[in-house]
Amino acid sequence: AGIRFHSANFVGDELKGYKCEAKGCIILGKAVATLTDQKAIISSRDSVAAFERYMKHEPFALTITEDYGTE
Repeated sequence: AGIRFHSANFVGDELKGYKCEAKGCIILGKAVATLTDQKAIISSRDSVAAFERYMKHEPFALTITEDYGTE
């Protein structure tokens, strides 16, 4: 339904003045660090490439069964 996996660094709450590159999508990464005074996801491009290789670039259905929120 338009939700994608992609690379990004910032997934903060824009209403609180933070940068956000996700807009509801799922961001993959290897760790959390601080970039420009904001928590950020790092090694995102490498993580997305590894995930795509693992999934053999095939479509799949994702079912989310719990809501853990954003905090």
